[in-house]
Amino acid sequence: MNGEGEEIPAMNIHEGSAIETMIIEYGTSWTRRLYQAVRVGREEWLQAIKTVKESCKKCRYLIGTQEVEQDQAGVTRAINAFVRDVVRYNNAVQEVIIHKDQSIHREICLYMFQSILIPFVTEYDLRPVYSDFVQELIFVSLPCVCIAISRLFVPRKINDSNLELFASKIQVLTALETFHFEHGCTNLVTAKIALYCCRLKEVCLRFSKRVDDECVDDLLRLRALEILDISGTSISDEGYSKLLSGLPRIQNIVWPGCMDSVLASVTLDKIHSLQRFSGEISDPLLIANICPNITHLTLSGVKCNLTPLKELDKLVHLSLKNCNYRDVCLSELLEAIGRHLVTLELIGISKINTTSLINNLPLLEKLKLSSSELLPLNQNTFNPAAPHFINVKEIKLHSVMGNIKLNEVLTWYNDLHIFHAFSVDSIDDSLVHYLVRCGVLQNASMLIVDDCQRLSFEAIRCVIENCKCLTYLGNLGMLPSISKDEIGELKLLAQEKRPSLEIRIVRDPEISIF
Repeated sequence: MNGEGEEIPAMNIHEGSAIETMIIEYGTSWTRRLYQAVRVGREEWLQAIKTVKESCKKCRYLIGTQEVEQDQAGVTRAINAFVRDVVRYNNAVQEVIIHKDQSIHREICLYMFQSILIPFVTEYDLRPVYSDFVQELIFVSLPCVCIAISRLFVPRKINDSNLELFASKIQVLTALETFHFEHGCTNLVTAKIALYCCRLKEVCLRFSKRVDDECVDDLLRLRALEILDISGTSISDEGYSKLLSGLPRIQNIVWPGCMDSVLASVTLDKIHSLQRFSGEISDPLLIANICPNITHLTLSGVKCNLTPLKELDKLVHLSLKNCNYRDVCLSELLEAIGRHLVTLELIGISKINTTSLINNLPLLEKLKLSSSELLPLNQNTFNPAAPHFINVKEIKLHSVMGNIKLNEVLTWYNDLHIFHAFSVDSIDDSLVHYLVRCGVLQNASMLIVDDCQRLSFEAIRCVIENCKCLTYLGNLGMLPSISKDEIGELKLLAQEKRPSLEIRIVRDPEISIF
């Protein structure tokens, strides 16, 4: 209860496995019992602590009888729910608990944590934990749960005291294979990770300004490392070159600046293990020569001729940002490598040769275009029977512009599973009706239309009534031409016609706009 006698709001219990439900229910009951007691008086609170401790022992025993390994995701959800409960409880009682009782408060919270945190869970994602108090409890408890942790995600912001505490506990994380500590990591933490976590395969320290060249030699100790992201840290080009030269299994390059000087300083003739490259480049020959086995390539702000990349015969994913299609000779490049591309992303690209995309990408499965200009089809070379139209399963369009008539292109696709249009003016009622009538959306399982000004109730109703494979439809609340009453009608129609269809009103944070 709060000061007015109102109970603490209960958690929304997720319908999951027995162990997930058990952890959520125990955690909620403990914090609620303690909060209600402390509002009554100190003696009642101390008695509640004794009761909760007995319950903690029972919970710990019951957890030990469950098959934790079979529901790692459920246990992670439950622990996150428990963390939120403790944060709420801690915040709520601060005005009630007197100073001398703070140690008792901390002790019972730690007791609860060490009853809930399970030594067989392989992943802990602590990024949503912002409370200094709860961070401290978790770090103190690490030795109790470190047996199997292979994936650890640390909160971005940790105060200096908790950072020192965490660093002192790293030595118990010997099973760690994945470690993410963005923004707040330091040279000290990096050195400890490199010293004690020799199994690490993936490390992400991006945007951590207190990580610099001093830790390069420490990172070089991680001989099993495959994925490393130090973009936005204070590590220099020279330091990154040293890492790329000395880590034998490294598979990715992620760098915020121009990569020319980094690649030029690599001491190896070729880095055969590299598969992913994300950065800027002014001499694409460096990529072709040093990274011949690249499968995923993301380039930003390109101003040079990209045709030297035609030697990358293993490339399946290409993403280009902020350049001119003609200036970088993309048509010529796609003519050479398009036959094995599976995903193409073009963001902020002007003068896109639409016909070239279609004719040169026969095996493409995913096409994503954002803030880009599409040129009209060249009717002399456009092939409506191109294999491209058969194999593309996913299309995402975001703020696409240009003189092209989208209906002349979209109507030829015949097996779309996912279609996402955000702020595309040419997506209107007539086009949607036509796509439904022509069977373009007959196999679509996900359709998202967002900020499309000219879409109305009738078009969405047509989709619900005719697209039998659809399981997800959004974001109806983001369509200005559809009223709240009409959304209600559409939901009722879906319940009648498509009971398994999920209708989303607002944007789902788990699904990126692009």
